[in-house]
Amino acid sequence: MIKVKHYILLPFIFLLFNFPLFAFSAQNRVLDNPFPSERNLNNFSKEKSLDNYNLEELNNTKISLITIAPGKEIYSWFGHSALMVEQSDNVSIIYDYGVFSFNSEDFYKNFIQGKMYYLLLPSYSESRLEGPIDEDRTITKLILNVSNIKKIDIINYLNFNAKSGNNIYLYDFYEDNCATRIRDIINWITDNDFKTWAQKESFFDTYRSLSSAGLDSSLFVNWVLNSFLGNKCDSKITTWQKMFLPEYLESAIKEYGKIDTQEIYLYKSKTSSVFEKEKSSNHIIFYCLFGFILGSISLFFKVLKQDYDNCLFGIFNSLVILFLLIVSSCIFYLTLFSHIQPAWNNENIYVLNPFIFFIMLILSLNTLSRKKRSTIKLIIFEKASMIYCGYLFVVLIFKALLTNLVYQNNIIIILPIFIYFFIHSFIFRTTR
Repeated sequence: MIKVKHYILLPFIFLLFNFPLFAFSAQNRVLDNPFPSERNLNNFSKEKSLDNYNLEELNNTKISLITIAPGKEIYSWFGHSALMVEQSDNVSIIYDYGVFSFNSEDFYKNFIQGKMYYLLLPSYSESRLEGPIDEDRTITKLILNVSNIKKIDIINYLNFNAKSGNNIYLYDFYEDNCATRIRDIINWITDNDFKTWAQKESFFDTYRSLSSAGLDSSLFVNWVLNSFLGNKCDSKITTWQKMFLPEYLESAIKEYGKIDTQEIYLYKSKTSSVFEKEKSSNHIIFYCLFGFILGSISLFFKVLKQDYDNCLFGIFNSLVILFLLIVSSCIFYLTLFSHIQPAWNNENIYVLNPFIFFIMLILSLNTLSRKKRSTIKLIIFEKASMIYCGYLFVVLIFKALLTNLVYQNNIIIILPIFIYFFIHSFIFRTTR
């Protein structure tokens, strides 16, 4: 009969011999975009003459970039971009690429699979901006002083894009969102010069570091969402790629210099200056402290259990491990089966693995027993925690020595878990 300690080792053996499984090609999961941005822009015919247009009306027409500052709800933490078209008859329309509907067909099924379909929706500016104003979010209007023929090109394309059947696109947080769609339009009217300028320089910034700054509103959400992101998010990015965030799109257009701009505040927040956020740190001290607190609570309950044979140790650890099991199951699904490309090739699958935490949860639940063998079950759980802790330590050593190979920035994911398991498995170990 196989001993319990052998069961503990099975998940690690499984991971070792199934390494290719987690690195398999995701080629078959790449979806077609129903309205690809750059391809449709390149195929769209530009206006060659203004003979059929009223020059006076065109002179009074304004094309503006609308930037809405981050809000309090999680979907608004990164702000929003839209295009505004103002015409001489006082009609002002906002073309909004950030619209989705919970009531759309198969929304929840598509959401679970990572198929996020968004809409371009034109609406009257006054009614569209009521919500952000009520939420006290700063709104800026950056007037793009482009030529009349470029105004026509932009308006014609937006109206074509807004037609039923053309207005749906496959959303990608980093590569195809409300800001990148407008970025592509700006590049189109500059005959690809905007992209050439924006790709000249790469920075130390990565998708992960920039998106983490927007997640500072909740460090808990920051930790969970960072655990879902794969190593694609840790490559250095250019100014072109940074424009997935509305505030960087706005600043890049101003820095570009070949489009004359004029900035106006449509609404200024009364409570905060949200556009002047400092660059996010990785909060490693906070997460280490959090792991230490969890480990200390677990250690306190273990001492109580040894003295009074109570169940608090088992309950507390079962809840923590259940949470880690849920997170690791999400990572497993997103890495192997979803269509969300930023979640692919995620190294966290090797440290946050549902096979490991499923067995750990069973062993933790066994410590709830008040029978005579409860001490033995507690020792087994401690040994399992020690093995997992040692495994995490080896991973940390590999990350320190093989930085070019194991380059995913997931230290804040690993360290609090390592500290938590280290404290309750190595300190005041249970004896028979």
